[in-house]
Amino acid sequence: MPSNAPQYNVEVYKSAHSLPKAAWEALYANPRGSNVILPYAKKARQSMESEPEASPNVWLVCSTFRPGSFTATVDFILSCTEGPLGSYPLFIYTPIPATELAPQFYTPRLRNLIRKLSQCVPPERVFSVFALDPIARCFASLWTRESGVALEQDAEYYAAKLTYCNADTLQTGHLSPLHDVLYDLRPARESDAKNVAELCRDFATTSVSQCGWCTIDRVLILFVGAVHSIREWR
Repeated sequence: MPSNAPQYNVEVYKSAHSLPKAAWEALYANPRGSNVILPYAKKARQSMESEPEASPNVWLVCSTFRPGSFTATVDFILSCTEGPLGSYPLFIYTPIPATELAPQFYTPRLRNLIRKLSQCVPPERVFSVFALDPIARCFASLWTRESGVALEQDAEYYAAKLTYCNADTLQTGHLSPLHDVLYDLRPARESDAKNVAELCRDFATTSVSQCGWCTIDRVLILFVGAVHSIREWR
């Protein structure tokens, strides 16, 4: 008898150009939540990759086919990419709200992602993962079992909160979170882009020097395996 249980699979893509339409739709449906993957993927797709098969970049897409449906829904998108400062952490995005994620759902799918990923990259490439908190922690636990690579003793490098405000909740004016610093909070302007870019660059270079993303003698550990996590703040 045919099974009524949902079937899922993981596909590997070596170029942003080859990512399926469903993956792009999942990313664009929530650009704020998917911003750990979407901007880089857009830039990679727009660039002229003359030899995409030679690129070290890898994207994995986990999708579920439900009984009676001819289309799959995207569960997870994983990116393993390179940047100007060296290798990026793994980024894992899910369009599923954090409140609806259950271990019995994401654990087998992450296990499948890991099996596919281990066929694409060496163990030392997986030194950090950035995802929702339960996803990051589960991935790190599964990866250590699969690869034999130990998790860093103090694994949590940082935890981020993703939040936002709107016209009704934004409080403009002068705020002083620190006693000796005066802040001017206002909506961003296009002219701020250069200064924001410099701050992002400084943050990235500081992270590199602290965690050794670009060192040649990278040790085989998950430096921040469970750590890079976004805890949704509503």
